[in-house]
Amino acid sequence: LWDLACEFIIELGDKYFWQDKNDEYKKKMIDVYREQIKDLIEINVGDKIDLLKYQIDELKNANKITYLADNCGEIVFDKLLIKCIKELYPTIEITVVVRGEDVLNDVTLEDAREVNLCDIVKVTDNGTAIAGTNLNRISKKCLETIESADLIISKGMGNFETLIGCNKNIFYLFMCKCVKFCKILDVPLNSYMILNDKRLEI
Repeated sequence: LWDLACEFIIELGDKYFWQDKNDEYKKKMIDVYREQIKDLIEINVGDKIDLLKYQIDELKNANKITYLADNCGEIVFDKLLIKCIKELYPTIEITVVVRGEDVLNDVTLEDAREVNLCDIVKVTDNGTAIAGTNLNRISKKCLETIESADLIISKGMGNFETLIGCNKNIFYLFMCKCVKFCKILDVPLNSYMILNDKRLEI
């Protein structure tokens, strides 16, 4: 986390990255950045460490990973995590899925290009303006990307809500901000979650 925090701060302070960004883009991301910095300070993985180790073990055997992105501001963190995965497992093929159109503060192709994510991995949109990943609504190309993956990393509550119970090898990473799911999962509000769809018992 210390290394990620340092790299994040460096990227935020890179004047060459920000100099051609318009005010609308900066304003859109400022609240997300503020929350992410707060999260880095407060994060405590606790008893989820065993599942995190299990996820790392799964990476060793994966050939294709589909990475379902979430908020536009978090794409900076996503890029750092993807870089780490590629360094550890250089033969793994990674495809990042973003939203097909603007919806809330979710990441789009434009946002991915802004941080040069497209330079290191393949990035595709899901063909929808839904704040999640509805397998019945996404494009055929996106569905094929998900179906062909050995392992799927899913970021955010919206992706979790629309994919839960699909019985795919998905690792969900999100903050549980929904009272309904907090009750179902028996966790306090705003808990940090690392869950595997195939191992869920709800």
